[in-house]
Amino acid sequence: MNNRLFGLTLVSLGPLICCADDAAIAFGGNPTILHRHPSIRMVSERVVISVKSDRTVYDCQFVLHNSGKSCAVQVGFPDRGEDAYATGFSEDTAAAKSKNEKLPVFAELHDFRSKVDGAPVRTVLLPDRDEPASWHAKLVKFGAGQTRVLDEAFWVSAGGGITADGGSVREARYVLDTGSSWAGKIGAVEVLLDLSQSGVQLPAKPIPLRRLAPDGSARSYDGWPKLPLGTVLWKGFTSPTVTPTGLRFFGKNLKPSIADDLALDFGYKPAR
Repeated sequence: MNNRLFGLTLVSLGPLICCADDAAIAFGGNPTILHRHPSIRMVSERVVISVKSDRTVYDCQFVLHNSGKSCAVQVGFPDRGEDAYATGFSEDTAAAKSKNEKLPVFAELHDFRSKVDGAPVRTVLLPDRDEPASWHAKLVKFGAGQTRVLDEAFWVSAGGGITADGGSVREARYVLDTGSSWAGKIGAVEVLLDLSQSGVQLPAKPIPLRRLAPDGSARSYDGWPKLPLGTVLWKGFTSPTVTPTGLRFFGKNLKPSIADDLALDFGYKPAR
């Protein structure tokens, strides 16, 4: 299963480990149709990423519209990992495949809750054969011309990665390019980063990552100690506006590519 087909993805850095390359990242993302459908498009999505001292909380809402005939589609919400999470899980998956055993299920999204039109629904966790990922799947029925609202909420453990100077940062991502799997363009995308309970000094001071780190890696950048308090290094689909609690990213009529993916690094702490 190719996870590039599976919707937008949110990221929060996992447990803090001693080396940047060994950081563990667990994340989820927007729901997607597990089998493409020509008439269902994403009208809008709104994601609130609330960074707290011990965790990062995600509240996501997606508005989907069916412009065709009545249908029922399986919708999946990704539960994915990278770095240390990916290494261990990939080893377990390879071992299971070699023995023709049941594949392990990756599950790092805590207290996952799903609703359709405000009503709680149960999801089934399906493993991905090729990636450190699983899918919180559910069947959603659409009438002809019907619009439905999907809500997904969960949290992941907080943590950070080690920077080139030996300090640490926290991180969040929002991967948009997989959202191109929906019919047509995404009508509106809003991502709110709430740092009010994170300990990061406000107001936030956004700086384009490309200005400081041409290689696109905030962890490899060695100038963090010189940046002002409240700095958020960002890259993604649009420039943010500063809000009283953090940052707001907003775009319309997107057919996203990898270049549009949102990455945020903040909360730098110097080495002790």
